[in-house]
Amino acid sequence: MNLFLTGYRGCGKTEVGRRLAAMLQREWVDMDAVLAGRLGSSIADHVAGSGWASFRQAERRLLRELCGRDGLVVSTGGGVAADRQNATEMRRSGLVVWLRADPRTIAARIAADAGASGQRPALRSGADPLDEIRTVLETRTPAYAEAADLSIDTDPLSVDEICGRIAAWLATGIGGPASSRRPLSSLDKTKRFK
Repeated sequence: MNLFLTGYRGCGKTEVGRRLAAMLQREWVDMDAVLAGRLGSSIADHVAGSGWASFRQAERRLLRELCGRDGLVVSTGGGVAADRQNATEMRRSGLVVWLRADPRTIAARIAADAGASGQRPALRSGADPLDEIRTVLETRTPAYAEAADLSIDTDPLSVDEICGRIAAWLATGIGGPASSRRPLSSLDKTKRFK
């Protein structure tokens, strides 16, 4: 069964994915890195030249490929789980962990990550970064919640603490087969780590 990390950019999907894969002795896949390699450019450059629709199609194709494999830890792009078809594919193929953070935390993390600033374009041209984060999160949060089997607030936690919580959750066997799982929005709050 695969393990998919979802959430807005800046919530720790890449660092957590890398560390968690090593901890669980699984292969790690960073979707954005794979897509940039396949597209032959940064995601920002591809979107500028070919548009978001073209990028989302490439993203959907890659996700389908990954869902056909097993035993992966996958760091998804921020918009992957916002697509209902993608969310369904992930849930059929494994477990989905939603990494959350406060918009101010996300903005600070993005600003501090010099390497990431040119990789993904703004979703709303000319928008104040914090306003964009709040607006996009407001739109995506229901989809993230619907797709997720587990939700973790990353604000107060280190990468090691986040990985530890995911590993402990996996060890309980709480995920179960995809056909028997319910969306996070209808689950007990015990599956939401604060």
